[in-house]
Amino acid sequence: MAQSIIIIKYELPLSIGEIFRKLDKKKFKIKYTDENNHEEQIELEQEVSNLKQNSFGVEGHVKYRYQKENEFKGEGYFDPTHEEFTFLFDPSDKVVILHGNPEFRVRLMKFFAHVLHDGDDLFESVTIRKEKLHELMTKILKMKSGKNNLEEAKFYHGDQPLGNLKKLSFTTVPEFCGTEHVLFDKHYNNCTHWNCVLRVHKCNGLLDQLSENGYLLRITKDGTVSFSIDKNLTEWNRFVVETMKPILKF
Repeated sequence: MAQSIIIIKYELPLSIGEIFRKLDKKKFKIKYTDENNHEEQIELEQEVSNLKQNSFGVEGHVKYRYQKENEFKGEGYFDPTHEEFTFLFDPSDKVVILHGNPEFRVRLMKFFAHVLHDGDDLFESVTIRKEKLHELMTKILKMKSGKNNLEEAKFYHGDQPLGNLKKLSFTTVPEFCGTEHVLFDKHYNNCTHWNCVLRVHKCNGLLDQLSENGYLLRITKDGTVSFSIDKNLTEWNRFVVETMKPILKF
């Protein structure tokens, strides 16, 4: 279960067979800089399990071990611990979907690069063009509930903030959609990219049954998506494949 995912492109033409051969039921002992002594190295075991093929691609589970500061043993002392991740490789579009703690996604990508391609650069960020994000937002707003609406939008020109529309700052009417605000078109036309937060009452994959109050769905231009309640691997994969993929085409 996870409240957040990220979608990342990979360049190597990995087949389903190659992914299984390199990852299935394997434990990888990898050396890292020891957080307790940066002049030394520590060997940690990363474990891949539950690899299986489905209609979306190849999904699996990673137990990712790392060192974390132990506050009970004093400042600067690190103990081995782990985070749990699930993932999906989609060889047809060369994308991987990661579910789990956002703070460890870069580390996990380095691990996959190490075991799949000898540590060479393998992955690159997805960038959702502003027009495609608008198209995706419109698709979600038009889903059958009739209640989905835009709660917040943040606009940027390059690295500079351009404007921020937050529905609660100008209305308390639940049915009002942020796209109807007079400043939405102005900021959108002048921005180079933007991020959005939608309140969804029904949405393919994430929310198949109509919800009275709805939940918040956040989508950013770098392919990060979060939802205000936990969703399992299959639900997230359905959302990406059925709702996002036909528009973004990655």
